[in-house]
Amino acid sequence: MLTLHLTLSNNQIAVRANEKESHQFSWLDLNLPQTASQVKAFVSNPREFGANLFHALFKDGSPARTEFDALPKGSERAIVLVLESPELDSIAWEYAYNAEKGYVVEDFAFVRALPENERPANGRLKASYERVPLLFIPANPLVDKNGEPMRALEEEKEWQAMKGFIEKSGAPFDLWKMLPATPEQLQSEMARFREGLIVHFSGHGGVKDGKDVLLFERENGASNPLDAREFVREVKDKAAIAFLSACQSAVAERTEFSNLARGLVKAGVPFALGMQFNLPDPFADNISGQFYNYLATGHTVPEAARQARRAVKREHEFFVGMIALYAAQPDEAGALQWTGSGASVHPASFRVDASALPSPASGLIGRQRELMRIGMQLLKEKKPLTVTLHGAGGIGKTALLREALLRFAPSFDLTLAIALDSLPSLESVLGRIERFLGLQSPCADETQQRETIVRNALTSKRTLLGLDNFESLNYALNEKGSDEEKTAKSLHAFFKSLAANGVTLCVTSREITKLGGEVVIDVNGLSNEDGGRLFQENVAEPKQHEQIYIKKTQKISEMVGGHPLALRLLASSFNDQQGVSLDQYIEDLQTNLPKVSDEWTEEDRHESLRASFNFTIDNLMKTEGGKELQIILSRLSVFTAFFDPLFALPVLVNKWPETGNEADAQHDNAKRIACSLWERGLLERTVVPSEEEDVYLYRLQPALGVFAKEQLLDVKSVKEIYWKSMSNLAGIAQDGIKKSPLLAQIVLYAVPDLRIAANLKNNKNAALMQFRVSQLLQHFGMYNDALYLLEKSRGICDALHYQEGRAAVIGEMGKIYATLGKLDKGYELQKESLAIVEEFQIQEGIVASLGEMGLIEEKRGNLDRSVQMQKESLAIAKQLRSQGKTSPALYNLASIYITRGDLDGAMELYRQSLEIAEELGDLLGKSAVLAAMAEIYVNHGRLDDATDLYAQSLKIKESLGDIRGKAISVGNLAKIYIIRGDLDRAMELYEYALDHFDKLDDLQGKAITIGEIAGIYIRRGDLDVGLKLQQEQLSIIKDIGNKKEEAVVLHNMAYTFHKRGDLESAMKFYEQALKIREYLGDQKGKSSTLRGIAHINIVNGNVDRAMKLYQQALEIADNLGDLRLKGLTYGEIGIILFQDKLYPMALKSLVTAFNTLAHMGAHPDARGVLSWLLEFQQTLGTTEFNTLWKKEIGQPISGLPFGT
Repeated sequence: MLTLHLTLSNNQIAVRANEKESHQFSWLDLNLPQTASQVKAFVSNPREFGANLFHALFKDGSPARTEFDALPKGSERAIVLVLESPELDSIAWEYAYNAEKGYVVEDFAFVRALPENERPANGRLKASYERVPLLFIPANPLVDKNGEPMRALEEEKEWQAMKGFIEKSGAPFDLWKMLPATPEQLQSEMARFREGLIVHFSGHGGVKDGKDVLLFERENGASNPLDAREFVREVKDKAAIAFLSACQSAVAERTEFSNLARGLVKAGVPFALGMQFNLPDPFADNISGQFYNYLATGHTVPEAARQARRAVKREHEFFVGMIALYAAQPDEAGALQWTGSGASVHPASFRVDASALPSPASGLIGRQRELMRIGMQLLKEKKPLTVTLHGAGGIGKTALLREALLRFAPSFDLTLAIALDSLPSLESVLGRIERFLGLQSPCADETQQRETIVRNALTSKRTLLGLDNFESLNYALNEKGSDEEKTAKSLHAFFKSLAANGVTLCVTSREITKLGGEVVIDVNGLSNEDGGRLFQENVAEPKQHEQIYIKKTQKISEMVGGHPLALRLLASSFNDQQGVSLDQYIEDLQTNLPKVSDEWTEEDRHESLRASFNFTIDNLMKTEGGKELQIILSRLSVFTAFFDPLFALPVLVNKWPETGNEADAQHDNAKRIACSLWERGLLERTVVPSEEEDVYLYRLQPALGVFAKEQLLDVKSVKEIYWKSMSNLAGIAQDGIKKSPLLAQIVLYAVPDLRIAANLKNNKNAALMQFRVSQLLQHFGMYNDALYLLEKSRGICDALHYQEGRAAVIGEMGKIYATLGKLDKGYELQKESLAIVEEFQIQEGIVASLGEMGLIEEKRGNLDRSVQMQKESLAIAKQLRSQGKTSPALYNLASIYITRGDLDGAMELYRQSLEIAEELGDLLGKSAVLAAMAEIYVNHGRLDDATDLYAQSLKIKESLGDIRGKAISVGNLAKIYIIRGDLDRAMELYEYALDHFDKLDDLQGKAITIGEIAGIYIRRGDLDVGLKLQQEQLSIIKDIGNKKEEAVVLHNMAYTFHKRGDLESAMKFYEQALKIREYLGDQKGKSSTLRGIAHINIVNGNVDRAMKLYQQALEIADNLGDLRLKGLTYGEIGIILFQDKLYPMALKSLVTAFNTLAHMGAHPDARGVLSWLLEFQQTLGTTEFNTLWKKEIGQPISGLPFGT
């Protein structure tokens, strides 16, 4: 490490290198840029300025140069700069440039440290932290401190980059995102932290009244300047590292962030990183991402900063020296050490779901003042309150609503968007809200009762509901006597009742809604400046090289009244016109577009958009292939949702491929066509990420649908091909969705079109499609929608007397009911299905029905019957040579083996199942087997191996969109955290799982998770809450009829009663649990219950009886190979022997318990045993205890302070 001290006196700068005098140089030698032209030259070529800095710091022949040249040979390749005056601190030394090797900061960690007289008493990192908290503050006000609009920052991109690297590292970082980014929220958030905090501010800074400020926000999005000194005061006692990301523009102006970083370390923060110049927003994620990438993988803070500098230099050379890293102490290495593991992203205190609204292609340009007006209205404490965004089609209402919901969601408890453009039924809307709230769906049989429950749930919290395209209701109300009118009336009445009871509504509509407390905000076109910028950003690259001046593009915006969609269309049309200058294009527009209106009415805007669309299409048809694109665009009007061009191809060409070669030729053309229409602003696009290649999905711009549909000529044939395309997708996805995460995402986007197509026909093919689509809906947890389609399919099968189809349909319905905990109904349907498939000798159907019935019998506790069914199912599957049926049959049989305690037998069956799943490429099956194998590893004490398998399983389920499977895996991971003693993390995971089981209406998953949460409360000593949750769990489990889980709950309740001192109730519940477990042959459960009964016998003075029970439990634990059960049992035996003063045997039992539990990583349990050993030592005295230890145990044991 090289430390340079610089001192300024009379324009002379003295340099000391590693506490030795080196040399001097003149301030004038630096030749600092002063004039605007010099600054411009510095930005375009910082090397010349950097060379002056390098020669000044490392003068040829000086000791400083000698030390510098020796740095690459040392172990600490770092340079620490100690600057003894503010003038020296104002120089950007980070640009020092060595002509031979490049910028110094690229090769060496480069840190600024405080001079001795300014160093705080603390200012050092701790030797180690258990976990590292990180608070991300994305301050993104709509306007600056002077009230002028500010461009939105890409703070989400920065957050995702940071989060991605940290999660991948596995480092024990706890990430918090602070919303809203207000000073008041900062003070509240800081209460949760103690030490070791990384505080990351991403936003703007400035100067107000001569003082440095950070631009925090007000709740309504306005700027709220926070004095930099207040920020320092807020974080200084808790922060270990401060990261200040000044994101504003590419203009090379100095910022106050460097000074603030210095102020933070002076106040005691060990390290602070600030930007010396304004940072272009697109670079923020690169800098932050690489900084945390290196920090989270164990590199020092200075090294992480070096890598961030290297990353940003690749974007633009000027920014290589932008980062200034300050340290409070010059000898602080900056190694952040930790003992924990696993990153954690803490969920927000509010819930928001705006997924029903599409994200605008080019982001939201302008609209800052409209957003502030919306925010001011939404945040009023007023009932009723409806804020209506009123405007023409395509004017940007939906984009504005989406941004408003996301921005102001932190001020509400619940925020949900609902799309009304397709006029959904009231039942459909209630279902979406129920799933969002985590209610059972449907939450009641009667619609009126459902409304009441949903309304009460929404009004019990501060709720913001976004309703898009409300005019659909108004249009339907005009269809007198129709079903649409009835639907619209029921929806209008429901939304009106919500507003009347305190739910805040934010609505987009072309008409007034007539809802309670309505405040109308007219959404007009963009300002000419913003509209001109939107046009500029949509002009293609070749045209960008021409002189596209903002003053000229503002004229185009003025012609269409700033209509965003019209501007995107006109930009695409300009791109198509080769050899046409912008001036010529403007003249052409003046001829073809309606005359500019001083007062734009909705009709004016609609006609302007139509004219822009027609103008774009007319110019498109003049290009090569333009006529084909125009026809294809009209055909795309039949799609509702985003589509993959691959599956939409037959619709595009209006022809079903007859040969493989024809299909391949269509495939090659698909992406080109869709991309071409998207580039012209006619389609919206979204991306589905994939490990191999990102896939783009498209849909027609909603506001253009009516225009495109008017041009559709071959309606009948296009709709027929549309049905075939969706049926084809359902057929491919039926099995493919289990194997391909990419296909799973494509299907999820296509769900609206799959539903529409599934209802278009009423024949045998339609019944098959409805069956297939129902399976896809189940995969995504949409069980009620799946049941609806299966009911339709059953009706068709019944009408056609198609028994084979009926058997498959009712079997699938039985599977859903069993999944939702309705075992009796599920069993009856499977039984009916089995009778049909046996009559028609459909062997694969017999395999499926027996397997599902066997699972239900297992849950009921009829293990012998379950084994018989599973073995019969497996034998038929093997006879059929059906690997796809054999793998799940092996998996189901293994589950029973576990219940009966044959873990080795279960593991062998799981390995066979896994091998088949991997051969088939069945990712969903593989994920289930990995999770089951992990559970066995937990029993054997191999927690690290179990965690690895759970993580693999969870990753697969996430990629496939398996919501239920993901919730189960998260719950499994929580169990490991409990064993390791991290109850807070376990609680977070269980709450996440419970939320998803609620949304899925999965009673069994919900009940099991409630029980685990109850266990955490009991461990924390809150017995009343724990018992109440257990009683709720028992009620659900009894309704389901799952005897195995009923025994678990009874056992846990007995333990709770024991903790409360109610031994009589405890014994009663233990005996009930034991009876069920003996009936089931559940050896592990029996062992646990025997231990519980033994403990009560000890309290009652019946030690002999207790010891016999413990010996039975120990024999079972040994047979099962269950290390935790064995360790706990030895521990309890040791305690009894100690209390009976049988010291030699007591010591052996306690040490065996400690070794067993510590070896498997059950640290809380091991600490409990250690506390008894310490009491043991205290009772006997150290000398006598050590003598006994050496006689019975021998050598000292690692982790135990005995026997030395």
